[in-house]
Amino acid sequence: MFRHGELAGIEPAARQGTLADGDRLGYDYLIVATGVAAAHHGIPGAAEYALGLYTRRDAIALRDRITAELDQISCVGDRCDVTVTVIGGAATGVELTGTLADRATGATGTDPDGTRPRLIHAPVQQHTERTTS
Repeated sequence: MFRHGELAGIEPAARQGTLADGDRLGYDYLIVATGVAAAHHGIPGAAEYALGLYTRRDAIALRDRITAELDQISCVGDRCDVTVTVIGGAATGVELTGTLADRATGATGTDPDGTRPRLIHAPVQQHTERTTS
């Protein structure tokens, strides 16, 4: 059964949700899928140059882009000293940074190719107070 509506409240003990129109729905398991939208927080260039990661298609495109970019980097000897910066320390940014770290260390647990992932996160208020000239 599918029911589209605005959730107004959840009563976990009763296993019921209340919709904005007053309808009450019972459940055995509840998954709250809130959706997502990109938030650039007024940072100049973010909307034009940032890659989103919201769908499977986005994930595949991002993986392919990162792999292609890393393959194009000039290396000295057998080592490539590269820092990859992920901006946005919410769950997706943390997961992506962890994946990059796993890729860099491989099965040996060392950093054979010199790739260093870095995660940057700042509270939203720092971004929204910024002015552009």
